[in-house]
Amino acid sequence: GIAATHTSKCSVCMKSLQKARRQESRLQGLQTALQGATGSGIAALATLTAIRRLSSVVVPQALFGYVAMASAAGFAGSFLTSSMKRSTEKTINGFLFEDYIHAEKN
Repeated sequence: GIAATHTSKCSVCMKSLQKARRQESRLQGLQTALQGATGSGIAALATLTAIRRLSSVVVPQALFGYVAMASAAGFAGSFLTSSMKRSTEKTINGFLFEDYIHAEKN
C-alpha cells in the first residue's frame, strides 16, 4: 500500500498515481477487447476455410485477406498495449515502493 510513503502525503504524486491507475484499467480493457477480436478473426478464418473446402459456397479471396489483416492488427495492438501496460505498472510501482522527495529530484 501507500501508507506512510511520500505519495500518500503529496497531492501531486497521489494525482499522478490515480491517473496511472486509470490508464492501467483502460489499457486492460483495451487489451482484452483486442485479444477477443484476434480470436474472433482466427475463428472466422477457420470457418471461411471450412466453408470453402466443404461446400459449394464461393468465398471471395479478398474476404480472407480482410479477416487476416484484421486479426493481425488485433494481435499487434494487443502486443503494443501489453508493452504500454508494463510501462504503466512500472510507474505505479514507483509511486508505491520508491520513496520520493521532490527536493532531491530537482
